[in-house]
Amino acid sequence: MSLPQPESTAESASPPVTSRSLFLGTLCVTLMAWGGHYTRHIGHTTKMAQDHLPWGVVVPFFIIAVFVNKLLKTLRPKSVLTSTELRVIFAMALIGSALPSYFMAHLISNIAAPIYYPSAENGWGVDLLPNTPSWAILTDRQAARWFFEGIPTGKSIPWGAWATPLFWRMSLVASIGVFCFCTVAILRKQWVEHERLVFPLMALPLNTVETDAIGRSGFWITRYMNTPVFWIGLGLGSITIFWNMTSYFVPLFPTIPIGFEPLQFGSQFPPIPTRVFPLIIGSTYFIDLDISLSIIVFRLILTLQAGFLNRIRADIDGRLPALELPRPPCPVEG
Repeated sequence: MSLPQPESTAESASPPVTSRSLFLGTLCVTLMAWGGHYTRHIGHTTKMAQDHLPWGVVVPFFIIAVFVNKLLKTLRPKSVLTSTELRVIFAMALIGSALPSYFMAHLISNIAAPIYYPSAENGWGVDLLPNTPSWAILTDRQAARWFFEGIPTGKSIPWGAWATPLFWRMSLVASIGVFCFCTVAILRKQWVEHERLVFPLMALPLNTVETDAIGRSGFWITRYMNTPVFWIGLGLGSITIFWNMTSYFVPLFPTIPIGFEPLQFGSQFPPIPTRVFPLIIGSTYFIDLDISLSIIVFRLILTLQAGFLNRIRADIDGRLPALELPRPPCPVEG
């Protein structure tokens, strides 16, 4: 991986937080807030907001950094988005992806569940509700029923019933966010400047914002897109995906296998799944060899340890099947 080249003086002097970077970043955050919820809870299709590097962040950012910038370069070269502006857009989208879909769905449902699900079997009405503060959960049974069963036609969301628990729950979320921000601010210099840690998942966006002299030495503004190696790797990684997509519409269409039989040292050793995953292969390229080797070594040690404990019948997780001993013959049967 080549080291990023110094940016131009004009670009480095420009402010990173501009009105257009805030506008495009807000569009990405809005897309994640709406699309993450819709695809998971309504469409039940994909999880565009649930991952360490969600595709709902990467795809819009890639479109802006590559295609929108290329269009700006063609029509108005002086208006091309700078690398610092692109970093702001990506940071806003990535931070915004942490809240919608999975996290907020659990947070909001946990507010309404205690008053909606009590029954004689679970004993929530006796053990849970009397010991739960009223400001932490929903107390309006009708609002809880509307949340899980749907709002009747012509009715509006009872915001008054939700205001108090949402305020206190979101205050906790805000406190955790401030804590995480302060922790990163304290540790950043040690991690980045002294230990020089590598963050593999950030290699893609950081390399995407590196421009190729405003596109003068190639067709694309993004530097790595002007190299043949990128297009070869893109072809090798995507041909399997596009080829296997046909089998979703034509079940008898042959597919290229990407998953294989798991590796297993014995019947009581946990299997090690094997699969060709281009995204993981590409991310691993940016990991230091000592770190990647330690991941492999400790995974093998964990597998051997679990297998050894299973061999000596040490039930460490409560999932070990009961040992079936041979039953002695009954004297009457003999």
